[in-house]
Parts: sequence; structure tokens; C-alpha cells
Amino acid sequence: MKRNDRGAAAVEFALVLIPLLLIIFAMVDFGYAYYTKITVANAAHEGARASALGDTSGEVTTRVTSIISGVDVSNPACGQVTVTKTLAFLTPLPSFIPGLGSTIPVAGTGDEKCYVP
Repeated sequence: MKRNDRGAAAVEFALVLIPLLLIIFAMVDFGYAYYTKITVANAAHEGARASALGDTSGEVTTRVTSIISGVDVSNPACGQVTVTKTLAFLTPLPSFIPGLGSTIPVAGTGDEKCYVP
């Protein structure tokens, strides 16, 4: 190793570390947001099913919040439910990307045919 090449590996590592961390943070946050999106959609479907079977809006909200907590349940009409959740980032990704907010809105809707006896 030449004398003037000392520290080159540390400099190269420092240059590669930031993009590598950004990719890892983005993967973690995207995976968490996707998981939450699926859970919110399932909760909305369960709420719509309960609403279609004649449950009250309080019972529909209880069923939805038993699947996922911290959500807003709106429009629990006959067979139609909308569930929204505001999701905070798990990683410090927003501090690296200007203009990226600190939360992600996630919404799901459920629609079932209304059962009328």
C-alpha cells in the first residue's frame, strides 16, 4: 500500500454509507406502510361486513378498532366503511429528503352488499 493511499477505504465507506442508509430506511418505511395498508383494508372489509349484517355504528367501530388501533372510522352506513390511519415514519428518512412530510396517510374502504331480512 502506498503511503498516500492511507484512509482511502474510510473515505469510500463514508461516501457509500449515506446512500446505503437511505435505501435501507426507505425499505423499512415502505414495508411498514404496506403492512399497515393491508391491515387497514382488512379492517375496513370487516367493518363493512359487520355493517352489512346490521350492526350499529358503535359495534362497527369496535370491530374495526379490535383489528387495528388508532384509526378513524367514517361512513359506517349499510355495507360501506372507510378507515383511515396516519402513519409516522419509523426511521429518520424525512430528515434526509426535503419536502417529505413526517407522516403518511393510509386509507382503506370496505364495501359489502347490505343484508336486509
